[in-house]
Amino acid sequence: MNNIEQIIKEVTKKKKDIVIGFCINNIDNFYINHTFHQIYFSYKTLSNAGFKVVLISCDDNYKDIPYFDLSVINIKNIAVNSVNIIICIGSEFHEEKDILFLKSLGIKLIKQICNDELTITQENIIFDKNGGILFFKNMNLYDEIWIFPMHLHLKEFIETINKNKVIIVPYLWSPEIINKYIEIKNIDIKFEYNNNIRDNFFFFIKDNNDSVNNNCIIPLTIMENYFYKMKNKMNFKKIFLFNSKKNKSFDNFLNNLVIHKNSRIEFYPKINILDVLNNLKKKSVPIITITNQKLNEFDFSTFELLYLGYPIIHNFSNNTDYGLYYKDSDIFNASEHIVSLTSGEKNYKSGIYKDKLFAYSTENKSNIIKYKEIIDNFLIGRF
Repeated sequence: MNNIEQIIKEVTKKKKDIVIGFCINNIDNFYINHTFHQIYFSYKTLSNAGFKVVLISCDDNYKDIPYFDLSVINIKNIAVNSVNIIICIGSEFHEEKDILFLKSLGIKLIKQICNDELTITQENIIFDKNGGILFFKNMNLYDEIWIFPMHLHLKEFIETINKNKVIIVPYLWSPEIINKYIEIKNIDIKFEYNNNIRDNFFFFIKDNNDSVNNNCIIPLTIMENYFYKMKNKMNFKKIFLFNSKKNKSFDNFLNNLVIHKNSRIEFYPKINILDVLNNLKKKSVPIITITNQKLNEFDFSTFELLYLGYPIIHNFSNNTDYGLYYKDSDIFNASEHIVSLTSGEKNYKSGIYKDKLFAYSTENKSNIIKYKEIIDNFLIGRF
């Protein structure tokens, strides 16, 4: 019996089969679609906790998930008492009639929020963006709301506005998806940092311009400060910006940056970063990643880069011992990290985070037990 089988045996008990469904939309690219990542990690954890888990779509043209041996059933084919709980993570039933249909079958509904929807909602209302769409639309129809620890500030807001019970659930991540992609593409993108980055290296800035909590303004300013610290020496090749939305105000900001005037910034749409890493590794090009986010202490792509061994400079206060940490928006400290990396002063240890990242694993016993407790408590009724 392997380790995960032993864990499942310990944390599960013989009981009436409980069937848990996850709402899912069609997946065109399983790696790029982070909604699928979150669904899959929760799917695996609850499966490891002894529950029967299925995927459910309200799309008549739904497709099974390739490579992961996952089948999808249509909402129309759900019979009474065939599913006990449906969890909506990112993918959800947008029509009220679909939600009411499920509830008429006696199905309990859980909505999991994965973003800082409070800030997004405030921006939508104050700046009249996206038609003032509110994230809590139809949320009163759900029996429970799940949020991650870094979104604790949402709890009281949701409980006040929507009267929903809000539960904090562990954040989950596993290298399984990234390893599957590496296996399918037959690529080697693991980076062994050798403390020999001097010149001709590249920077990744992976924060798009979605909100005040997730944008590239601080990372670009860090790069500008690094340029001044190096006494105007352009010892790096390019700064890659992915999926950064541009507008007139953003262009005005860029035009004030020396790094932009020297044509060091390149813009790319939302593309597969793993393919980019593969191409650069073939050319033996070193890469340093910079990120700055607020109220979002965890990030899939950050964990992937740490797992693969790439140096990453970040401000995730709950993970200060991962990568190179700077507090809040401390631009000077962040640029000092770059100086220490490129000068060889800092002994960055690549590949040491795999054991640490197991804390978020779908096979971590504490995560399995916690999710089982959350579902068990939900079934017996919290209210």
